[in-house]
Amino acid sequence: MSEVTLAAGGRYLLHQVVIEAPATQLWRAEAVCAAGLRRPVAFKRLRAPFAGDPVYREAMTREARVLLLLDHPNVAQFVDFGEDGAGLFLVTEWAWGLTLDDIGQIAEVHQQRPSPVVLAAVGVQILHALDAGHRRAVRGPQGVVPAPVVQRDLSPSGVGLTGRGTVKLTDFGIGRAHV
Repeated sequence: MSEVTLAAGGRYLLHQVVIEAPATQLWRAEAVCAAGLRRPVAFKRLRAPFAGDPVYREAMTREARVLLLLDHPNVAQFVDFGEDGAGLFLVTEWAWGLTLDDIGQIAEVHQQRPSPVVLAAVGVQILHALDAGHRRAVRGPQGVVPAPVVQRDLSPSGVGLTGRGTVKLTDFGIGRAHV
Protein backbone atom coordinates (compact mmCIF):
# COMPACT_ATOMS: atom_id res chain seq x y z
CA MET A 1 0.00 0.00 0.00
CA SER A 2 1.45 3.38 -0.99
CA GLU A 3 1.67 6.37 1.31
CA VAL A 4 -0.96 9.06 0.77
CA THR A 5 -0.04 12.74 1.03
CA LEU A 6 -2.62 15.40 1.84
CA ALA A 7 -2.58 18.68 -0.10
CA ALA A 8 -4.48 21.97 -0.19
CA GLY A 9 -5.81 21.70 3.34
CA GLY A 10 -6.81 18.06 2.95
CA ARG A 11 -8.97 18.67 -0.14
CA TYR A 12 -6.73 16.38 -2.21
CA LEU A 13 -5.18 12.98 -1.51
CA LEU A 14 -1.96 12.56 -3.50
CA HIS A 15 -1.34 8.88 -4.25
CA GLN A 16 1.52 8.53 -6.70
CA VAL A 17 3.87 10.71 -8.72
CA VAL A 18 3.27 9.79 -12.37
CA ILE A 19 5.46 12.40 -14.06
CA GLU A 20 8.54 14.00 -12.57
CA ALA A 21 9.64 16.99 -14.64
CA PRO A 22 12.45 19.37 -13.68
CA ALA A 23 10.09 22.08 -12.39
CA THR A 24 6.88 20.14 -11.61
CA GLN A 25 5.49 16.89 -10.32
CA LEU A 26 2.24 15.39 -11.55
CA TRP A 27 0.38 13.18 -9.09
CA ARG A 28 -2.42 10.68 -9.49
CA ALA A 29 -4.74 12.03 -6.83
CA GLU A 30 -8.30 12.25 -5.55
CA ALA A 31 -10.42 15.27 -4.75
CA VAL A 32 -12.13 14.75 -1.40
CA CYS A 33 -15.73 15.99 -1.45
CA ALA A 34 -18.54 16.15 1.10
CA ALA A 35 -19.99 12.90 2.47
CA GLY A 36 -16.71 11.08 1.75
CA LEU A 37 -17.15 11.26 -2.02
CA ARG A 38 -13.93 11.16 -4.02
CA ARG A 39 -13.10 12.00 -7.61
CA PRO A 40 -9.90 10.98 -9.45
CA VAL A 41 -7.85 14.02 -10.48
CA ALA A 42 -4.42 14.96 -11.77
CA PHE A 43 -2.60 17.21 -9.26
CA LYS A 44 0.32 19.23 -10.63
CA ARG A 45 2.64 21.09 -8.29
CA LEU A 46 5.69 23.30 -8.75
CA ARG A 47 8.65 21.56 -7.14
CA ALA A 48 10.35 23.18 -4.13
CA PRO A 49 13.33 24.78 -5.92
CA PHE A 50 10.93 26.52 -8.35
CA ALA A 51 7.98 27.26 -6.03
CA GLY A 52 8.99 30.87 -5.36
CA ASP A 53 10.42 31.67 -8.80
CA PRO A 54 8.21 34.31 -10.50
CA VAL A 55 8.92 32.93 -13.98
CA TYR A 56 7.72 29.43 -13.09
CA ARG A 57 4.80 30.77 -11.05
CA GLU A 58 3.66 32.83 -14.06
CA ALA A 59 4.03 29.81 -16.39
CA MET A 60 1.84 27.69 -14.12
CA THR A 61 -0.70 30.49 -13.76
CA ARG A 62 -0.78 30.82 -17.56
CA GLU A 63 -1.37 27.06 -17.93
CA ALA A 64 -4.26 27.26 -15.44
CA ARG A 65 -5.75 30.20 -17.37
CA VAL A 66 -5.49 28.32 -20.68
CA LEU A 67 -7.21 25.23 -19.27
CA LEU A 68 -9.91 27.34 -17.62
CA LEU A 69 -10.68 29.06 -20.94
CA LEU A 70 -10.66 25.94 -23.11
CA ASP A 71 -13.74 23.80 -22.50
CA HIS A 72 -13.67 20.88 -24.95
CA PRO A 73 -14.27 17.11 -24.61
CA ASN A 74 -10.75 16.39 -25.91
CA VAL A 75 -8.99 18.62 -23.36
CA ALA A 76 -8.44 17.64 -19.72
CA GLN A 77 -10.90 19.82 -17.84
CA PHE A 78 -9.85 22.42 -15.28
CA VAL A 79 -10.83 21.55 -11.69
CA ASP A 80 -8.87 23.87 -9.38
CA PHE A 81 -5.89 26.21 -9.09
CA GLY A 82 -4.47 27.56 -5.90
CA GLU A 83 -1.67 27.77 -3.41
CA ASP A 84 -1.07 26.02 -0.13
CA GLY A 85 1.92 25.81 2.21
CA ALA A 86 3.92 23.87 -0.39
CA GLY A 87 3.25 26.31 -3.24
CA LEU A 88 1.14 26.57 -6.39
CA PHE A 89 -0.93 23.66 -7.62
CA LEU A 90 -3.13 22.97 -10.63
CA VAL A 91 -5.81 20.27 -10.63
CA THR A 92 -7.45 18.79 -13.74
CA GLU A 93 -9.63 15.81 -14.45
CA TRP A 94 -7.78 12.50 -14.41
CA ALA A 95 -7.67 11.77 -18.13
CA TRP A 96 -5.20 8.96 -18.54
CA GLY A 97 -5.37 5.33 -19.28
CA LEU A 98 -2.32 5.47 -21.54
CA THR A 99 -0.45 8.25 -23.29
CA LEU A 100 0.62 8.20 -26.92
CA ASP A 101 4.13 7.81 -25.56
CA ASP A 102 3.04 4.64 -23.68
CA ILE A 103 1.45 3.22 -26.83
CA GLY A 104 4.65 3.82 -28.80
CA GLN A 105 6.74 2.08 -26.15
CA ILE A 106 4.35 -0.89 -25.98
CA ALA A 107 4.39 -1.21 -29.76
CA GLU A 108 8.20 -1.13 -29.74
CA VAL A 109 8.47 -3.81 -27.06
CA HIS A 110 6.08 -6.08 -28.99
CA GLN A 111 7.60 -5.12 -32.35
CA GLN A 112 4.18 -4.21 -33.74
CA ARG A 113 2.91 -0.98 -35.16
CA PRO A 114 -0.30 0.48 -33.76
CA SER A 115 -3.30 0.12 -36.05
CA PRO A 116 -3.47 2.92 -38.67
CA VAL A 117 -7.23 3.14 -38.05
CA VAL A 118 -6.67 3.70 -34.31
CA LEU A 119 -3.92 6.25 -34.97
CA ALA A 120 -6.19 8.11 -37.41
CA ALA A 121 -9.01 8.20 -34.83
CA VAL A 122 -6.59 9.54 -32.21
CA GLY A 123 -5.31 12.13 -34.69
CA VAL A 124 -8.83 13.34 -35.48
CA GLN A 125 -9.60 13.86 -31.77
CA ILE A 126 -6.32 15.76 -31.29
CA LEU A 127 -7.22 17.98 -34.25
CA HIS A 128 -10.71 18.63 -32.82
CA ALA A 129 -9.14 19.87 -29.56
CA LEU A 130 -6.58 22.06 -31.34
CA ASP A 131 -9.24 23.44 -33.69
CA ALA A 132 -11.52 24.35 -30.76
CA GLY A 133 -8.68 26.33 -29.24
CA HIS A 134 -7.82 28.10 -32.47
CA ARG A 135 -11.47 28.98 -33.17
CA ARG A 136 -12.19 30.26 -29.66
CA ALA A 137 -13.88 33.66 -29.61
CA VAL A 138 -15.24 35.94 -26.89
CA ARG A 139 -17.97 38.57 -26.79
CA GLY A 140 -16.63 42.02 -26.02
CA PRO A 141 -17.61 45.67 -26.46
CA GLN A 142 -16.90 45.40 -30.20
CA GLY A 143 -18.91 42.19 -30.57
CA VAL A 144 -17.49 38.70 -30.98
CA VAL A 145 -13.71 38.76 -31.43
CA PRO A 146 -11.19 35.95 -31.92
CA ALA A 147 -9.45 34.85 -28.70
CA PRO A 148 -7.57 31.70 -29.66
CA VAL A 149 -5.94 29.28 -27.27
CA VAL A 150 -2.75 27.89 -28.78
CA GLN A 151 -1.08 24.65 -27.67
CA ARG A 152 2.60 25.33 -28.38
CA ASP A 153 4.21 22.08 -27.30
CA LEU A 154 2.16 19.04 -28.31
CA SER A 155 4.02 15.85 -27.42
CA PRO A 156 3.11 12.14 -27.13
CA SER A 157 3.38 12.30 -23.33
CA GLY A 158 0.82 15.14 -23.27
CA VAL A 159 -1.87 13.18 -25.13
CA GLY A 160 -3.87 10.87 -22.88
CA LEU A 161 -6.20 8.12 -24.00
CA THR A 162 -8.91 7.30 -21.49
CA GLY A 163 -10.21 3.81 -20.87
CA ARG A 164 -13.26 4.77 -22.95
CA GLY A 165 -11.18 5.65 -26.02
CA THR A 166 -11.45 9.42 -25.64
CA VAL A 167 -8.32 11.42 -26.41
CA LYS A 168 -7.46 14.23 -23.99
CA LEU A 169 -4.78 16.89 -24.38
CA THR A 170 -3.30 17.09 -20.91
CA ASP A 171 -0.37 19.51 -20.95
CA PHE A 172 -0.63 23.20 -21.74
CA GLY A 173 2.51 24.22 -19.84
CA ILE A 174 3.59 26.66 -22.52
CA GLY A 175 0.19 27.28 -24.09
CA ARG A 176 -1.03 30.78 -24.84
CA ALA A 177 -4.50 32.24 -24.48
CA HIS A 178 -5.39 35.45 -26.28
CA VAL A 179 -8.05 37.20 -24.25
